[in-house]
Amino acid sequence: MAQYKTPGVYVEEISKFPPSVASVATAIPAFIGYTEKIPEDVNSQTPVRISSLLDYESLFGCGPKYKVENNIIKNKGFVLYDSLRLFYDNGGGVCYIVSVGSYNDSSNEEAYKKAIDSLTKVDEVTLLLFPDAATLLDSTSPELLSNVQQYALSHCAKMKDRFAILDVKDVDNFRNGVSKDLSYGAAYYPNIIASYSKDFEFEDVINMMSDENRPIEDIYKYDKVYSDDPKDLIKTVSELKDKIAAEKEAFDVLSKKDWKSLSDNDLEKIENLKEYEDLDSDFLNSFKVLNYADTVSLEQKKSFVILLANQIELDENDYSVSSFKLETKLKNYTIKLTNNGVLLADLKSTDSDFCLKINALISRIPNYKKMVAKMQREVNTLPPSAAIAGVICSTDRSKGVWQAPANIGLSSVADVADVIDDEEQKDLNVDPVAGKSINAIRKFSGKGILVWGARTLDGYSNEWRYVPVRRLFCFIEESVQKSTNWAVFQPNTANTWVMVKSQIENFLYNLWRDGAFAGATAEQAYYVKIGKGLTMTEDDINNGSMIVEIGLAAVRPAEFIVLKFSHKVQE
Repeated sequence: MAQYKTPGVYVEEISKFPPSVASVATAIPAFIGYTEKIPEDVNSQTPVRISSLLDYESLFGCGPKYKVENNIIKNKGFVLYDSLRLFYDNGGGVCYIVSVGSYNDSSNEEAYKKAIDSLTKVDEVTLLLFPDAATLLDSTSPELLSNVQQYALSHCAKMKDRFAILDVKDVDNFRNGVSKDLSYGAAYYPNIIASYSKDFEFEDVINMMSDENRPIEDIYKYDKVYSDDPKDLIKTVSELKDKIAAEKEAFDVLSKKDWKSLSDNDLEKIENLKEYEDLDSDFLNSFKVLNYADTVSLEQKKSFVILLANQIELDENDYSVSSFKLETKLKNYTIKLTNNGVLLADLKSTDSDFCLKINALISRIPNYKKMVAKMQREVNTLPPSAAIAGVICSTDRSKGVWQAPANIGLSSVADVADVIDDEEQKDLNVDPVAGKSINAIRKFSGKGILVWGARTLDGYSNEWRYVPVRRLFCFIEESVQKSTNWAVFQPNTANTWVMVKSQIENFLYNLWRDGAFAGATAEQAYYVKIGKGLTMTEDDINNGSMIVEIGLAAVRPAEFIVLKFSHKVQE
């Protein structure tokens, strides 16, 4: 009590409210994988906190550069960067990155285990995933991936405040590889196809196409008709790239509006197009005539230039070479642009942009387009864990950790690697032998691609079958544990017990009001017990133990909706 020496009236405030329980974060993932670079002030396998994709790019770089060797796309297994893109596109926020090496390093089991161990000291992490491992380790040996996955489950069980999101490539291998601590993780299948645009070198596309054992001339054939006797114009990618500079100069000349002012030097630049052996000399001669033709409109001249640039397709009756030999006949013809036609004005650009236009031209070749689409799909085939982590983050923020992260569409996902029907999911959802449930990602007509499962790996457990139940307990346990530290070394008496009980009950009451628990009343939703003869014996108190028992009626998702219909007897 304060010592008062001066006569007067003094005011003291006495707190009657117990300490409150502060809610911990529920969705802070840790991503483990290979990065383009490692920050200079950061060691390998050191967790780094980021809040955006821009943070990641500034610290760790971007995705790998793809290269084709022996008809195999190199570096496609390094998927951490694209996984981060999926994470943020699906609602992700703050997360941790643990780099286990660069794209020049070989993947190994021990690197992932050391990275998992490094997260022991990071209390904020609540989710754990490693999409790289599903592509790198599994391709080497499936048991290596299983070892890392089991190690992650055991880590989560030991920490009791985090949950593992696992990728499944082969269902049987996966179920045989994990065996314990199953309630602390969930698995998802199949892989998903992201919708991200990827760049490939022309030569790499050629290398992949050559696997089809077709002559290169067939791959790059233009079936365009320029006379009554059709002539095929064939250009390989290498030929185009070698002559980009010459074409650029020619287009710069042709883009001038004052056609009559063209100098001999300008015409010489156009004459350089003769390096294309498949160009008929009549094209160039016709252009010389056009330069001094008053009767030809600018739009007709542009059409001719576009034709000269080989940017459009023509119907057989639209054009013949002989028509251009006399300028008086030119105006009687209309050149039709296709939907993919490139206007001359589009070509007045920088060298790099011009190259893009040439690339766009080549990409119109049907066989080339098909191969690029195939390669795009291959490098965009990603493990689903990162997208699931984003969905979990979004669900936690908008609805609560007790809500199932399921029946939710995935953003930036164009397709699934394997289409699953009801019969196939039956075996995934309930494993008749081991009970190891695997959540499906399914494609539904009119609905898109949805997360269609919310089970932990412990599919036979009545207590821990569902992801939101396991994560809700993790959340409450961690929140209560941290907020009751004040009671350590406090007198183990009734006064302290009352304060601890009130603190926890207030926290649980608010959760019940938000919908986290079942029960029409608070008494039905939860209970908190503490006291001598109730949760503690005299020996417990003498040994310094304060034991609190907490019971929760956690809500469970409605996994199977059964509608029963019958005829009502007419009254």
